[in-house]
Amino acid sequence: MSEKRAGIKLDFVSDIPNLPSRPKVDPLTTASSVVAAQEVGFISEAGKKPAANQLGKIDGRRLRRRAMKVQLNLKITPEEKEDILAEAQLFLQNQSTNIRTVGEFVVHIVDLYKKQKN
Repeated sequence: MSEKRAGIKLDFVSDIPNLPSRPKVDPLTTASSVVAAQEVGFISEAGKKPAANQLGKIDGRRLRRRAMKVQLNLKITPEEKEDILAEAQLFLQNQSTNIRTVGEFVVHIVDLYKKQKN
């Protein structure tokens, strides 16, 4: 049997004296950066107010997020995942459908289920 070794505490900052505190973010500087980014072609989501007008709390994640805002995690078997992705791929390749993502495929299937149920 192997002996149980004692844990090691790693300390990376004890030898660094007087670390400066991180400066506060200036909302006006951030807003100016957003305006400059929009001038060179970066645009915010359609239907949203430009981030430059929101001088309250500007979160970097808000500036990077996609149109989809909610994530759905499911516990399924590997076989079920392969089946769902294979069927979704057929829809994604079909140019006559408006489905462009696996998420849109799942929403479409749920809509079909609702129609069939009624």
